[in-house]
Amino acid sequence: MGSSIDVNIINVLKENLKSRNTEYDDCSKFPHKNFDELINNNLHKVTLEQKYGGLEYDIKSTCDLLIEISSACSSTGLILAMHLYSIGGLNGVLSSHQKDNVFRDIALNGELIASISDPKITFLTDKDKIKENISITIEPSDKGYIINGRKRFVSGSSRVKYLPIYGFQEGIKSRYGITSLLTQLDDKGVSIKETWDYSGMKSSVTHDVYFKNVLVPKDRLIGREGLGIEDTLNLLYWFRLTLVSVYYGIAKRAYEYIVQLVKNKVNTLTNKSLISSEKLRQKLMEMKINLEVAYSQLTRSAILTDAYLSGTKQVDVKEVNTQILITKQFVTKKANSIVWDAMEIEGMASLSRGSVLEKLYRDVRAATFHPPTEELLIDLLSIYEMNIIPLRR
Repeated sequence: MGSSIDVNIINVLKENLKSRNTEYDDCSKFPHKNFDELINNNLHKVTLEQKYGGLEYDIKSTCDLLIEISSACSSTGLILAMHLYSIGGLNGVLSSHQKDNVFRDIALNGELIASISDPKITFLTDKDKIKENISITIEPSDKGYIINGRKRFVSGSSRVKYLPIYGFQEGIKSRYGITSLLTQLDDKGVSIKETWDYSGMKSSVTHDVYFKNVLVPKDRLIGREGLGIEDTLNLLYWFRLTLVSVYYGIAKRAYEYIVQLVKNKVNTLTNKSLISSEKLRQKLMEMKINLEVAYSQLTRSAILTDAYLSGTKQVDVKEVNTQILITKQFVTKKANSIVWDAMEIEGMASLSRGSVLEKLYRDVRAATFHPPTEELLIDLLSIYEMNIIPLRR
């Protein structure tokens, strides 16, 4: 975590977030009080440049902060991750004029920005399939761009103002034909459909956003026309690592919870503390080792990616991609196993609706479903490691 944030502020904030978990999770409501508190403590600004009141956090510092927030409230951590990574990634893409408008608004008015997400088309070559996967079309007009379609899974949709998107632009000569734009949820023709009805991350309100003949001004173009993917590749690095840190935070919370439980609980049959069991201590230490190794992998990948993006040292981009994919696969699987191990130790009580581990289990299960899926991830690793040329799709 960056030294500029008072650890006492973080600790107080975490306790407050924990106290509201049931309130928001039971009703699947956006955690407004949590974000009011985050914004009042300027945590929404940490990836902004200093001239906008930010701390210029890199990926490593951002991940460390998100681990702490996510260990207190998973949904809050997820929404904050989407906001902070979007700022960090867009900082190198937006023009000075765009940053003055958007970043200043975020800093002064506490506005939030949603995730552009993983486009999942990197290895597609068929333009029809690319268009189908993107599900948003862009048509140039005299005043800007007309967009139609749907952006799925927008975390925090009930509160965010800015939503960067990828859209397919017909007739443009580029590899993907994808243009990126910065939309606003208050733009005319934008609507939110309350589609998020899942057991995990309930208060993230990750609904679908629909666009019907929405006019986006020319000055909200991100990068260059037709090169939306190529110009925003750094966002993909930020996205995957900050997302992983959210699920690591969940595992951290599960471990801390079960250790405290074991220390304080007595076996009713033997009248001895549970911690006196050698088998149980061994299980706890296995969990601790998994937690530490997962953090080491996340840290290594974040530091390597920061070095690549900043240009402070020569880094092979293939190694960056490889380490990020390994991190996604390893950390999300370990996070799931740590939460499950904690549930086995607590026993039947861990299945009680609304209990700490029951909620953490519902939330952590989403980790392995985020793109890339395991099958695609293994394919990508094979490409990077063995120089396998992907089949044309």
